[in-house]
Amino acid sequence: MKKVTCLLVVVLMLLAGISAIAESELEQVRYTQVPGMPTQDFVLSFDETRNNAELVVTVQEPDQITKDALFAIYDFVEQTQKMPVRYFDEEVQNAVQAILPDGVSVDILYMTEFVQVVPQAVEANIDGDAKVVIDVDYQPGQLVVVMIGDRTNPDDIQWTPLEAAVTELGTIEFVVPAELVQKVQGQDTIFALLTDRLGTRGGIVKREDDQTVITYPSKTANDIVVIEHPTGIDGSALPEDFEVRETEETAIIAAENTSIRSFVKDENRPVIRFYPANAQNEAMLLLSEDLDVEKLVAYEVMDVDCVNYKHAFGDVLVRIKFATPYQDGQKLVVMLGLDREQTADSANQLDWVALRSEVKDGYVNITFAQAALEIMENHPALMMVLSEPMAE
Repeated sequence: MKKVTCLLVVVLMLLAGISAIAESELEQVRYTQVPGMPTQDFVLSFDETRNNAELVVTVQEPDQITKDALFAIYDFVEQTQKMPVRYFDEEVQNAVQAILPDGVSVDILYMTEFVQVVPQAVEANIDGDAKVVIDVDYQPGQLVVVMIGDRTNPDDIQWTPLEAAVTELGTIEFVVPAELVQKVQGQDTIFALLTDRLGTRGGIVKREDDQTVITYPSKTANDIVVIEHPTGIDGSALPEDFEVRETEETAIIAAENTSIRSFVKDENRPVIRFYPANAQNEAMLLLSEDLDVEKLVAYEVMDVDCVNYKHAFGDVLVRIKFATPYQDGQKLVVMLGLDREQTADSANQLDWVALRSEVKDGYVNITFAQAALEIMENHPALMMVLSEPMAE
């Protein structure tokens, strides 16, 4: 199954607009309407209150039932090119629509979280006030809808949409009706989230002074990656069959991603310190001396490879437009994890190097070294863009 690489969230960016891309770029757009894997690693806490008693909702490692449920939605989106809400039966779609403000279509909603949880079993016929904190920059006022999947019958998961609100950065609160509480308490249950964007991607639905201000996302403004055709470092043309492209995650990249998340989230350490010392030094040489590298954050993570590379091309320049609205002059560096037979540092799954990068006209211009491209021809690499945090 094709998998979508999840964003590594260290400190995701704050609100920023993304303009529509040119019509000529449409064929290069890649959509991410639903995660390719469950997102339990991003849940920081999940609590519920009933009868003034605080309960902890246990976040589980997803079993095959949960994975299959997500894969079914992912496959539906992939095959039909419809938005995730259209996967559910008409009654559920209508219930989601009823939650949305007037004039807002369910087709602007992306599925951004999919987590298996077990609500604590309590004999209390009362609504539950739930609060989940997610390591993603969901913004107060952002449009969100919670989907609860009752797995009592694994072959026929019953979905209930619930009105929800982002009350603080990354904090989502909602009320679980008593009837649903009784059905799912003590049982493996699916928590999913629908929203109009992921991170700062796409349009925003804000509620201000009891009025709904809607900015619809353009069809091509959400979850996009545009990779221009590579050129020589002097701007010279290269053959059309040579590509640097986004690709699928490999087992070794998945293992490295897990290590990075643990390093940053569990050990609470700066992401720059994850890399081997030589890679850190390379990155610091490419950045200004007055930049505090321990404040660098990773907004964009991508698996890349190349095809039809020739030794004679030497180093090449690749221009990539990410959903993150990087600004000209912004300080950043691209870290590339290469799958060599032996890594330079045994503590890492991949051999990391820093690539010269700069932002120009909204694109990140990245210089890929010849040695890296020769490896990427046969082994996908993990690319991370480290930059200054976005200003509020």
